[in-house]
Amino acid sequence: MWLRSRRSPAPATLVGVALSIAGLVLVLDLTGSVQLDPVGVLWGLLAAVGLAVYFVVSAHGDTGLPPVALASFGMLAGAEALIGLGAVGVLPTGVSTASVTLGGREPALVGSGR
Repeated sequence: MWLRSRRSPAPATLVGVALSIAGLVLVLDLTGSVQLDPVGVLWGLLAAVGLAVYFVVSAHGDTGLPPVALASFGMLAGAEALIGLGAVGVLPTGVSTASVTLGGREPALVGSGR
């Protein structure tokens, strides 16, 4: 938005960006025992680009497209991409009937009477 509107963000926004970057650095274990996965970094960068595009498009008030519709179309496009990649075998998919343990307990299924 800074490039598009030629208006610099508020100081609080810049502080938030700096804190976010600092948080990412703290999450990374840079002691040498952990290596970054380039595929994971690429997916993270693609997600950041998608989020940036969402904010730029939704900041345009004159598009006439409600934010919920924009988010819904984005989710629909993502679902279609995942289904398509799974259908051609590029993205491995599967289903499991194994029971799930959450917090040491097996959650009850809705409508199962358990």
